[in-house]
Amino acid sequence: MIKFYTANFFFSAGAMFLFAWLARLQTGAAQAMRDAAYLSAGFGFTMAFVAGSIHVMLVRRLAEGRGQGGDIYTVFQRRELRTALAPDRVFAVMKHYLAEVARLNLLQADQAAGLLKAGSAFNFITYGYRMSVEIKPEPAGGTLVVIASSPRFRTILMDFGENLKAVMKAADYLAASSHQERASI
Repeated sequence: MIKFYTANFFFSAGAMFLFAWLARLQTGAAQAMRDAAYLSAGFGFTMAFVAGSIHVMLVRRLAEGRGQGGDIYTVFQRRELRTALAPDRVFAVMKHYLAEVARLNLLQADQAAGLLKAGSAFNFITYGYRMSVEIKPEPAGGTLVVIASSPRFRTILMDFGENLKAVMKAADYLAASSHQERASI
């Protein structure tokens, strides 16, 4: 979490510093540098505190009691799952999930490579996200499924839990499908 707040501060403060410094250059280089440093530090702390705290609260609410592994605060989410389903069945289930349930735009569906890629529509808060699903057969039987989600633009620092929610829903759907298949046998 400290990594998240630090990145948010430096990105916000750095962008504001450049803007403020360029806007005040006519006052002299030393004065412009001082003014820009004060303004950007204040802006960076404010952005890290306000927007960062909103992001942290929303992500914690999403992950509450779910025992999520990895860094839940990052916008780059990835989960590995093992299922007893055959790889071709997993491919069909996840393709259906991405296209019909999550209503994402299917960008790539390569069953031979075990790869699905999809993207969400553009939105003005987080600019959308992209998901990928890698399906790998395991030697002992079953299938390893890697579900990843990341922002459409790599410079996004906060997604307010959008990618975490996307990965969690996809994993839940796969788990429910696996459970239904076992129950019907």
